[in-house]
Amino acid sequence: MAIMHRRMPNPIPKGRTLADHGEPFRVVYRVTDGRGGWRWLQARAFSLEQREGQHVRWLHDTIDITEQRETEKRCAIRWTSCGS
Repeated sequence: MAIMHRRMPNPIPKGRTLADHGEPFRVVYRVTDGRGGWRWLQARAFSLEQREGQHVRWLHDTIDITEQRETEKRCAIRWTSCGS
């Protein structure tokens, strides 16, 4: 697979970092696949450990959800066409 170039909005307010707020994190974004197409990715993270109020360990994953997004889009189109 070609190298993917990230295009991710900043889900954290300016001046804060993921480690500052410690809340579970989820963001969906798309990246180019290097062949003129797009892939949808979902990144999630949550804090596993705190020391003196600081989040020091995070569990995170990123998964490709392109097929899911395409299926949702097809279902939405069918649902809309049934109502007309």
